[in-house]
Amino acid sequence: MENNNVKFPLLVMAGGMGSRMDFPDKGILMFHGKTLIDRSINMMKDYTKNIFIATSDNTRITKEYYGDRYKIIETGGHGYSMDLSSVLGKIGVYPVIVIPSDLYISHESVIQRFMNEALHRNSGIVSMLIGGLFCGLSIFFSNPESVEEDKFYYVNFTERDAYNINTKIDYYLLLNRAERMK
Repeated sequence: MENNNVKFPLLVMAGGMGSRMDFPDKGILMFHGKTLIDRSINMMKDYTKNIFIATSDNTRITKEYYGDRYKIIETGGHGYSMDLSSVLGKIGVYPVIVIPSDLYISHESVIQRFMNEALHRNSGIVSMLIGGLFCGLSIFFSNPESVEEDKFYYVNFTERDAYNINTKIDYYLLLNRAERMK
């Protein structure tokens, strides 16, 4: 897969409350010896530069864990959409790749397929869906406030490709699935 050295800022959204899991720092959950955030950053390495991690008072452990390696941007912890809007304004550069900290991606080929589709569109906002549902991985080619509705594109994947870790059960199911695939 050739990406012509196209590199974008990467924003990892890691400032949520984690209320469904009762653990806000979901991005530091381990899977095969790496945190979910480290896995995502590693899989995106061919497409990214200038990595930012958005944290809040909710996710102090994440901030401390990654503060020496990446640029931390504080959010108000007011919810994904509001925090995303705030952080995009602080970064102020487009295009930008956004990924939630609690997204498990099974293989680099999933990222390659998503990026190929997104780069082919190269306008508006391209988002990943999992089974038809928004999962948070997107490329914003321009400010979302200026994107017309017909410039939103979606690339659909299955739960075998990517999986949101929203609850403890989600995390246990992921670990169980990985154990069975060994």
